Amino acid sequence: MLESMLGALETRPPQLVGLVDLLRRVAQEANARVTDPAARTCLEAFSPRSKAGSQARAALAVTGTGAARSIEAAAAAEEAERDRALRWAEVS
Repeated sequence: MLESMLGALETRPPQLVGLVDLLRRVAQEANARVTDPAARTCLEAFSPRSKAGSQARAALAVTGTGAARSIEAAAAAEEAERDRALRWAEVS
């Protein structure tokens, strides 16, 4: 969603640094690369000397697929469901 939003922008005002930083953090935490071609083009257009530009370069540097994070999230959801079922069984 962040990628689509960024990719749809026609201009890059300086106030975008917060959005670019959020996209960087999400990409790095999920180890998932920015895949939207328009978003990548937008990120590449920032001046590397600006704060948004350095954040954009960091976001573009992420090369993962997010698969490891997805596996972790699925395992956590499965564990939460198991815990919920156990609590429900104790109450019944």
